Amino acid sequence: PTAISFTMARRHDALASTGLFDDMLFAQGYGEENDWCLRARALGFRHMGAPGIYVGHRGGGSFGPAGDALRRRNLQRLETMHPGYHAVIEAHHRDDPLHDSRRRLDLARFRASNAESESVVLVTHDHGGGIARVVEERIVALTAAGLQPIVLQPDFSHLAGFETTEKADAAPIIGRTRVGDRHAPDYPNLLYDLPREWPALLRLLRGARIRRVDFHHVLGHDTSIRTLADRLGVPADHIVHDYASFCKRVNLVGPSRRYCGEPGPAGCAACLAEGGDVPLADPEPPADFLSRNAALLKTARRIQAPSADAARRLRRHFPDAAPIAVTPWEAEASLPPARPPRPGHRRIALAGGIGPAKGYDILLGCARDAAARSLPLDFVVIGAADGEQALIDTGRVLLTGPYREGQAESLIRSADPALGFLPSIWPETWCFALGELWRAGLYVLAFDLGAQAERIRRTGRGSLLPLGLPASRINDALLAWTAELRDLPGRSSGSPDEIRSPALSLP
Repeated sequence: PTAISFTMARRHDALASTGLFDDMLFAQGYGEENDWCLRARALGFRHMGAPGIYVGHRGGGSFGPAGDALRRRNLQRLETMHPGYHAVIEAHHRDDPLHDSRRRLDLARFRASNAESESVVLVTHDHGGGIARVVEERIVALTAAGLQPIVLQPDFSHLAGFETTEKADAAPIIGRTRVGDRHAPDYPNLLYDLPREWPALLRLLRGARIRRVDFHHVLGHDTSIRTLADRLGVPADHIVHDYASFCKRVNLVGPSRRYCGEPGPAGCAACLAEGGDVPLADPEPPADFLSRNAALLKTARRIQAPSADAARRLRRHFPDAAPIAVTPWEAEASLPPARPPRPGHRRIALAGGIGPAKGYDILLGCARDAAARSLPLDFVVIGAADGEQALIDTGRVLLTGPYREGQAESLIRSADPALGFLPSIWPETWCFALGELWRAGLYVLAFDLGAQAERIRRTGRGSLLPLGLPASRINDALLAWTAELRDLPGRSSGSPDEIRSPALSLP
């Protein structure tokens, strides 16, 4: 419908009929070529793309900081002068007639950059967090080993502006599969709509000499992505980051915002029937979902879990799975000494994004109890949280907001907390937030489940509370805890399966 002036070639008769750019109405720029094209179109001329010609254009550099305001003003002016302009542009974006030409360009670039070595495909999601950290480390390791990492992530750009009024009960949104060398969208046109475009994606990957597929997470992908290794005829490794292999909610926390206890297919069906957010888009009933994943894990080359607790849970649900290697994501031997909490007013630090599974309700209850009883206690969240205003309204919670990789330790230290608190109500498979609190020199209190409990028992850098403890009792423990309490009866270096009492016995 329109062109960009830097790339335009205009016929003399079109220029003679239509006239010049309107440099008075559009001032310095932005929109004058759009106006010219629309006037030419009204006279019967057509605008054609020439995909065999490449023009380099660094967009947005002409007007500096004034560009945004100028663009907004002139786009409104275009709609006034040419009613329906924005609808025409949106329709062109949806139809995207130059898609195949742009994809050919990126295919050539991709093949050129992947011509020298074998490749490993890493299937992951786009949510960042701990998984992104592990994937980035894998990319570095693969590159050092002379292998080319190929990252497949879901891409939702084609759904921009999509909204649903029934969000709580809507099916999970599925993205197209994006192919890249790293996390960044290096090849913006290598987006594949699965299952329709399986043949095209397989042609691309087969040309990259794939050695294996590493499945980190399938959230946001079409369910058929799990068949990728079989389609390519290569081995598959499965890396455990959560419980997506047997829980469609991923973290074993249902609509009641409590740890489910892992009840089996019938209990899972009842949980899913309650509605709420279900991240995984698998349409199968829980029993079929488990059966399919059991088959995938049985034929895996290797399964890797970061903690013994996560490995045991996985083995309980999939007894015939391939061997599970326990490989911690972080080294704990080089942690700095933990400093005992000082007497007096205590600030308690939490790290990471605090949502329902990470203990939002626990934190809110503790903050409200601290305010109601005028306790010498407040909390600082190094990160962000759901429902931040409710936390702020207690007068007992500070939030730093999201932080970049590598910033957490300094932010925690600058808050000068007495203790760390990990209120997660699900059995974490590793928990990077725990490591951040430890590296900042804190002892940490957490609930007695999952990898968080396993790691605190192993290191002695904190104590464990019974899951379900009321907020008032949690606050009492946070105020009363001293390093000596690590040695109370109940703390053990044994495996969680051998332990029957919490590490911290409360009156």
